[in-house]
Amino acid sequence: GRATIWTSRADHRPTHRERIAHVQKHNSKIRKANALAAALLTAFFLAHALLGAFSRLFLNADAPTIIVWAFIFVAFVHIALCLITSRLMLTDTVRPPSRKKKNHLWLKWASGAALAACAAPHVLGRDASARWFILLVLALLAWHAYIGCKSLARDLDMPRGAKMPLRIAIIAASCVIGAIAAASLINAA
Repeated sequence: GRATIWTSRADHRPTHRERIAHVQKHNSKIRKANALAAALLTAFFLAHALLGAFSRLFLNADAPTIIVWAFIFVAFVHIALCLITSRLMLTDTVRPPSRKKKNHLWLKWASGAALAACAAPHVLGRDASARWFILLVLALLAWHAYIGCKSLARDLDMPRGAKMPLRIAIIAASCVIGAIAAASLINAA
């Protein structure tokens, strides 16, 4: 007997179930890596916003450069993994995505692109007007995380009911941090 499921197309054509198992195993590793990157980004994003708001109120200090560059690196890893997982989903012939799944994917991309576009002025410049974008960025982060919580919970093997508490937590954290950021912006004006 052979040790592998199949060795070549001439030798054995995999069954539908074997193809699904092979695709799911490959995709789940990529999705899990992307979910970890997304969770790390969200935690960093919220911590950075909170520390930034407090530093403007009390310390008037900037975040260490190495942490900011690590965040940017993880953001690019997340974008690359999103491209890969999107392509895998859209080209899946074993389990083609439904229209609902495709629409959800485009919504995630739209919210992520809006988030990146609004965060860019803060990353690229330090002028006072760019600081007000932080409030918009927090709102977009909450929107993007709200949309992605279902995938995040599934890919990180969280319990089925974890989606709604994650959504509530991200919105609550964004609101609290937004209020502190607004206070620090008003204080700085």
